[in-house]
Amino acid sequence: MFIKGKPCKKCGRTKRYRSNRSCVVCAKKNASYLMQKYPDKHLMHQIRCRKRWYERRATPPWVDQQTVKRFDEEAKRLTQQMGIPFEVAHHVPIRGRTVCGLHVEHNLKVASKSWLRIRRFNAKKESEEQMEWLRERGLAR
Repeated sequence: MFIKGKPCKKCGRTKRYRSNRSCVVCAKKNASYLMQKYPDKHLMHQIRCRKRWYERRATPPWVDQQTVKRFDEEAKRLTQQMGIPFEVAHHVPIRGRTVCGLHVEHNLKVASKSWLRIRRFNAKKESEEQMEWLRERGLAR
């Protein structure tokens, strides 16, 4: 992760990141400066990165990536066509309290963002619907 390199022009330290050769101390100062200057932007970036990490972790190697990409294309098409923001959601959430789903085509659906917000408020009813969905497919009792 770290290497010893040329001394930094700003602080004079030699400890650098291996991936991009930037100074460790200056990179941390820059990150904290950006976080103070743009707190919401930095938070949104962290949320998006975390979401992508969970999706990558929940994607098995045998999944058909083309089919998964079609869901993204469909969400973009519906957003442009209807003027309402749509996104790809999971029938069984990737990070559920009782069950964790996979990022595969059988578990994906296209839904409007407003519907997804309403769904979060009805979490108990939602978990019952998810269990029913699993029972229909013979995946739960």
